[in-house]
Amino acid sequence: MEKIKLWNWYDQSFDKKIDDSKFDYYFYKQQATNVYNRQKLAIDKKKKIDKNLFIKAKRLLTNEKKRSLSTLKIAKKNELRIATQTIKQLNISNDLTKLINFEINKIEAKLQESKKYVENYYKLLKNSTDDLNVKKTIMNEIISNAKKVEIQEFEKLVYLNVAKKFYKKTKSLEITKKKITQINLDLSAFENEIIFEKNNLDFLIKTYLHLGQKLKELQNKKTQIVAQVKISKKEINKKYLEDKNNLKIKYKDRINKAEYSYNKDYFEQNQKIKESLKHANEKIAQNKDKINELNKNKLEKIKALALEEKRALKANYLEYKKNLILAKKYYKLYINHQKVLLICNYYEKDKTQIDQLWKKYKNNFLNKVDDQQVKNDYFELYKKIINVYENDNSYKKQVVKKIINKSYNFLIKYELRKNALFHLKSQHWQNLALIKKDSSYEGDFYEVKSNALSQYVIDYSNEINNSIIEKQKILEELFNQNYAKNNLENKQVFQSKVDNLKVDYLLEKAKVKKLAKKKEITKKALVFTNKKLKIDFKEKVNSLKLENPKYQNKLLLKTNLSRLFSKKKLLHKIYQSKILEAQKSIPTENKKYASKKGFLINLILPGLAEILIFKQYWKGILLILLSSFFYLAFVPFSFGLYWNKIGGVQGLVDLGASIHNHEKGITPDARYWIFGGVVSIFLLILVIAFNLSSAIQAYRNGKFLEQGMRPQSWIQTKKWLSKQGFPWLISIPGWLLIVFIVVAPLFASLLISFSNTGFQHEPPGRVVDWVGFSQYGKWWIFRNNGLLTSLFRVVGWTFIWTFSAGFLVIIVGGIFAILVNSHHIKFKKFFRLIYIIPWAIPAFVTIIFLKSIFQADDDSLVNHILINLGIIQKGVNYFSSIHIVRFLLIIIQTWLGHSYIFLLITGNLQSIPRDIYEAGAIDGAKRNRQFFYITMPILINSLTPLLIGQFIFMFNNFTIINLFSGGGPAFLRPTVFLEAGTDIIISWIYKLTTGVVQIEGNTAFASALVILSSSISVGFASYGFAKNIAKGEK
Repeated sequence: MEKIKLWNWYDQSFDKKIDDSKFDYYFYKQQATNVYNRQKLAIDKKKKIDKNLFIKAKRLLTNEKKRSLSTLKIAKKNELRIATQTIKQLNISNDLTKLINFEINKIEAKLQESKKYVENYYKLLKNSTDDLNVKKTIMNEIISNAKKVEIQEFEKLVYLNVAKKFYKKTKSLEITKKKITQINLDLSAFENEIIFEKNNLDFLIKTYLHLGQKLKELQNKKTQIVAQVKISKKEINKKYLEDKNNLKIKYKDRINKAEYSYNKDYFEQNQKIKESLKHANEKIAQNKDKINELNKNKLEKIKALALEEKRALKANYLEYKKNLILAKKYYKLYINHQKVLLICNYYEKDKTQIDQLWKKYKNNFLNKVDDQQVKNDYFELYKKIINVYENDNSYKKQVVKKIINKSYNFLIKYELRKNALFHLKSQHWQNLALIKKDSSYEGDFYEVKSNALSQYVIDYSNEINNSIIEKQKILEELFNQNYAKNNLENKQVFQSKVDNLKVDYLLEKAKVKKLAKKKEITKKALVFTNKKLKIDFKEKVNSLKLENPKYQNKLLLKTNLSRLFSKKKLLHKIYQSKILEAQKSIPTENKKYASKKGFLINLILPGLAEILIFKQYWKGILLILLSSFFYLAFVPFSFGLYWNKIGGVQGLVDLGASIHNHEKGITPDARYWIFGGVVSIFLLILVIAFNLSSAIQAYRNGKFLEQGMRPQSWIQTKKWLSKQGFPWLISIPGWLLIVFIVVAPLFASLLISFSNTGFQHEPPGRVVDWVGFSQYGKWWIFRNNGLLTSLFRVVGWTFIWTFSAGFLVIIVGGIFAILVNSHHIKFKKFFRLIYIIPWAIPAFVTIIFLKSIFQADDDSLVNHILINLGIIQKGVNYFSSIHIVRFLLIIIQTWLGHSYIFLLITGNLQSIPRDIYEAGAIDGAKRNRQFFYITMPILINSLTPLLIGQFIFMFNNFTIINLFSGGGPAFLRPTVFLEAGTDIIISWIYKLTTGVVQIEGNTAFASALVILSSSISVGFASYGFAKNIAKGEK
């Protein structure tokens, strides 16, 4: 049989440390499963990569298909355009007038060309070196020829114009001299001269007949071409459809081949590893007896080794505990000894003797040797040195005392003590490594941990000692500087330099002020220059301070501890990185059924598996505390134990009907029971989801542990929480708020709609029952009472209101934003402030004021103005007409809402880079094209979600309807449901809920309508958001 394998996080495999480990049949089965799982994981990763590549390829092919189809469509249009172009050109054959106009245009173009030819020739001849007489001769000849041509063409124009007049009068293609003389053609003098005086009547007739003949030829030609074009169009469309279908089939085949290719590879690889797993399990089953026999033979030896290791571990632990107590005592002696050495330095005492005695006493103390002579000698000398210090009344004692207190303050003592304990811990880990080195990979792991901690202790101890030495030197230098003879003189010199700098600063400030008075610089430049001068002055003063040795020492002393802790933090990170690397690279002994045990334990009590199986103590404690809170708070509450006003989850069965008793005063409120039941369900779902997620996480960690990979430490968990997990942590409160503030009331409303809450069933006085979908079927029950009419009126006006008010608000706000954003507009800040005012004033104040000015009496503001202007004779009752009130509502909502849209669009307009417009202008795009091709697409992409929200707000805008019109005025033919002319769905539901309309279970019926209206608004919003997201991804 093969050896049992272990894996680390880098996918490296390891053999078990010794062959005397337990050869359990389970481990061989697990080995086969582990190999399969790792191969499956690699295949799945490859599949994910291949799938992403396929999706990219599919997207590229889809885009390429769209481009090809677009190209094909353009080619078809071009072919059709070419085919129909000849027909358009032959439209002159529709009427003789068009043909004559065509011929006239040709002659006029020819005359224009002749004129241009003469002008251009004149310019060329003028700049030539020929003789003037030659130039005149040539030019006269050119002009003479041009005039002859013009005369001929003008005569042709006369014939064509006369023919045109004749055709307009007769509408006939036949012409005779008699007809010409009989008809009054209104000819001009020039036309009379050419036709009649010069006897060109025959030529006119000939020209007219020629035009008629040409018209017939063109008509015949057009008929033939139209027939040909029809055939061509059919062929072009047929070819286009064939090419389009072929193209679609081609790209579909390419996409299918690509998908089949990566699915085939995945399927084949899966089949291969399944066959390998099957073969391995068969081999293990064949050798089952051999494995069990081998395990039985080595069982005694395994037990003996385990017992020996257990004894060694216990002895090592006891030794570690004793050393901890000893280390705490030794730490105090060490601090006192360091203080004595410091006193020796400052009182010039020889410290050789006390150092020698300390070494002897330290060795005896650590080795637990009771040598009273060495101890007495050391403490006798120690007391002598201390007495010298205590009996000194000079300033030196104060200096030494201050240096001792500063050098060995509470924080330094704490760090030294902690470092000593860490040193002891590293030794303990080293002993554990020696014990476990030959039996498992835990020995290697403890060795790495011990070396890392030992190195940290050494490095940090050096840093602490360097910090203490630096502090002592600084304190000594500060003391010498304070008592130096030239200390006062140095202070005066420093102050005089500061004063000089201040004088220079004030002079420069005065100069700038004079320049501002003379208006040589602007106010902004003055403010900026003053700030700059002030900053320069402060920097120069700080530079002077830094040049002062005393200030430098104070600064170093102040930052001594912070620098020490910064170095500690860096060393600690290095230590942690070594541990993390060891966790990833060194495997651990796989545990039996770790995944299943972890799943079951965490399903019952999250966090317990982390402590018992994975040794993640901090994470386990936190999860146990959280799950305990859930078990003690949420679960009892969900079953109605903490609050007698709700019945918990079980209360949803009968909504308190079973305990309802008027005589005993027990009247449970069904509304509380419904909402409490919904909240209880959500709390139970939260607890179950928490337990299930903890169990799944434990199962995954167990799978890793079964393969030999170490579970993640608390350090890794904290690192994940601070980076990838941070968005999840900050999102959880938001999700909970959404669930309990939005989703729970929505579900409560849904449940109420399945009951008969309302008229004749008002809680808590009466019992509420479940009635199923009865409330949703009332439209059929009350159809003869006008419910369908009510619904049609209310829903119709709701959609008109939503879209008209919504679009008008967006259009008005957008126009104002674009106008104010224009660089031609001055006082932009003033206009922006003006446009924000309608939004800044509370809406209900504006609505009440506008309602008052449209009252029916003559003294109302609008009526008063119109009467004084003579437009009306007496006051108009605006609230008596449904159409007027609806119009006023839309205008008022536009006034109230356009400011918000104005702000949104202004912000987006200001965020558009000017470079885009400049690039567009360079490419020749004018302002209108820049607006439609740059501004509009950017605004639509960024504002679509907000605009969808605006429509949803309009759909449910109860405030303005209720305050301005109260839903009125009433319809001429009202129904029993009392819907009015301006009632939208939400305001009508409010009437039904508040008892204005008395029908059985009106509250539940209103809830049903709320659910239906919410479905409409949510549906539209979801569709809009989905389209916007799809557009963004595209």
